Amino acid sequence: MSFDFVAIDFETSNNKYTSACSIGIAAVKNNEICKKEYFLIHPPTLEFSRKNISINGITPEDVENSPLFPDIWNNISTYFKDNLMVAHNAAFDMSVLKNCLTLYKIPMPDFKYVCSIPISTRLCRGKKIGKSLEDRARYFDIDLGHHHNSLDDAITCANLVIECVKRSHRKSLESFCNTYTSVPVKNFKDLHPKIELFKKRSPIFHNKFNTVKISEIKPECDSIDTSNPFYNKTVVFTGDLENLNRRDAMQEVVNLGGILKSGVSKKTDYLVVGIQDKSLVDNSGMSSKEQKAAELKDQGYDIKTIYEDEFLDMSKYKTNRENIDISKKVLDLESLIVFNNLNDKIEKLKEWKLLSPSANDLKDIYYKKKSNIYNADILGYISKTTNPKCISQSYETIVLKVEDKIIKIAPAYLLEMQKKDFQQNQ
Repeated sequence: MSFDFVAIDFETSNNKYTSACSIGIAAVKNNEICKKEYFLIHPPTLEFSRKNISINGITPEDVENSPLFPDIWNNISTYFKDNLMVAHNAAFDMSVLKNCLTLYKIPMPDFKYVCSIPISTRLCRGKKIGKSLEDRARYFDIDLGHHHNSLDDAITCANLVIECVKRSHRKSLESFCNTYTSVPVKNFKDLHPKIELFKKRSPIFHNKFNTVKISEIKPECDSIDTSNPFYNKTVVFTGDLENLNRRDAMQEVVNLGGILKSGVSKKTDYLVVGIQDKSLVDNSGMSSKEQKAAELKDQGYDIKTIYEDEFLDMSKYKTNRENIDISKKVLDLESLIVFNNLNDKIEKLKEWKLLSPSANDLKDIYYKKKSNIYNADILGYISKTTNPKCISQSYETIVLKVEDKIIKIAPAYLLEMQKKDFQQNQ
């Protein structure tokens, strides 16, 4: 189907443009949004930076069961045929798209695109309005929705362009661009995409582990529970862990009767993967240990790749944490905002779109993890402001109690979990 234009927005899991983890699409016909689509994307690796998570709220757990980009492309490629594409700060979104297409060796589509920043600048020039989507939406009185949810941002971008077309008394975006020829309409095939968003790595990646000699790590306990999953299993580590240093993690394994090795082999049982030093890995984002494990798994060897959360759940580290009272966990959360009464909670759920505007009562809230669905209790939320050097934006994170765990999640992704097909699995 041909549209007046199609607005898109990508979110990424880290500073690499290949790390698309969601895309939102808003297609416009006759100056109205007529079609909307949203997809979570499994990036090439589940390497998520804390900064990106703080901005868009997407975690490795959210996308671990999502399709890879080629599968998503099969569903969305028609939008990029015979349609003018639009994005806010289009150089970013188009670079993400081109890098993903290149990575998976997908033929490049031939289309034109335009950025909504110069479009909206024509209508607010000289008024000292910031270039961010938030600033432009506020100036044009457009509902921003959940900022940094890719669908909401695509919708906001589309509405911003529609408003500019209407205020300029043009019939369409094409007419607008023909009138204001200083607004650049570019060819996607001519784009020379960037590879990484930031040249310098975020300080959170600078906590490099000191070299640990495996021979120096000895058991610190007199007896070992032989029923634990690491007993008599060979374990290899790669990358930095966020919640404990590598030596402490290795000590946990030895205390559980595990066998530490420095390299992956056919005898490896578990490869524990942390955050990789980008200066030490190739374009795939995988360390040599990860690549070796993948090769051996393809040959039929049963090597399990696990990430930090899984390691903590399987190890003694979790046992120690389980003894902490759940209420104390909640109190330890920074700046937790609790609801004063039931009406406050209902109004906040409506704001997050978890309840319809006309609802008077609460409804069950669901949390999805892999193939399992759990009833969740919303305890409150946290409101924070992102680093103004990156994107000056406040955002909210919902705090849930799911069984015996405390979970923080962005409102948009909790909303995504309320789909009927999820609930039918109950």
